[in-house]
Amino acid sequence: MLPLDSVLWNELRVSNGNASQIPALIAQIASTPESQLASHEEIQLEIFDLLCHQWSTYESTIATVPHLVVLVDGLEKKSPLRRSYLSMISWFTACIRLNETSARQDLMDSFEAHLKVAQRQILESIPGAPKGAPNRAGSLENMLACYGIVSEATIFGITIWRLSEAIRCETCGNSISALESSMNPFAKSR
Repeated sequence: MLPLDSVLWNELRVSNGNASQIPALIAQIASTPESQLASHEEIQLEIFDLLCHQWSTYESTIATVPHLVVLVDGLEKKSPLRRSYLSMISWFTACIRLNETSARQDLMDSFEAHLKVAQRQILESIPGAPKGAPNRAGSLENMLACYGIVSEATIFGITIWRLSEAIRCETCGNSISALESSMNPFAKSR
């Protein structure tokens, strides 16, 4: 994993120049309490804009993923923040694969090794996902992306999104999970 104090960050590119600001953003994630979701969202948007702007990825994107994976390990398994960072890691991975982004061998090796950890993290997060097909499907979509099955992950995500939009209660507008709904005559009674 590329150390945060490495001078290589100054040589790596992001969407608007060099990646010198990435180590500070990673440190900011680590120091921001999990309860400050709005702060995390701001940091995520900034990182996303730098590392995956309009789906473009860079060697710095590859260098950042291992740090995000390590940070996720410190978050509660049922945390929405954990799922949010895992989604970001998965999106980066999907774009890296689609763009065929390359990097120095040591950065690629670290990226691939940390993806194996991210796969475990995603599996651990599934039981903590809110009930309902769209929420759990997001975790499965992340898993497909981290396994490098990018086109299937994209198709799966779009299909689940469309299904979740299509299966809504006409009275209240809430999503109906076909397997866990009282409207399913085969569901376990509560």
